[in-house]
Amino acid sequence: MSLSATRIQSSSMMMMKQPSVPQSYKNDTTPAASPQVYSILPVIGLEFLAIAITKAVLPKMLLQHYPNQVYLVMGCAECSKGLLAFICCPWFGKLSDRIGRK
Repeated sequence: MSLSATRIQSSSMMMMKQPSVPQSYKNDTTPAASPQVYSILPVIGLEFLAIAITKAVLPKMLLQHYPNQVYLVMGCAECSKGLLAFICCPWFGKLSDRIGRK
């Protein structure tokens, strides 16, 4: 191959059409920009608050009232939290299906 043929071939490769991006990808918004992401933040905040109260505040309060049975009462509190979540999560799921986003 001659030098001029190589130049023509490389210039024609540069002029080749780039693969196009589908239109649905061009206008797609990122999850951080959508309002649905911001609506979940209070739920996450309340969950962290519930964890912080049961792990940090409750033992100090229990030491004042039940100094010899702190671990028993903490175990009962954690157990009741798990049982309530087990009972209420399906109910809240049905409720959100009924009145939630359509």
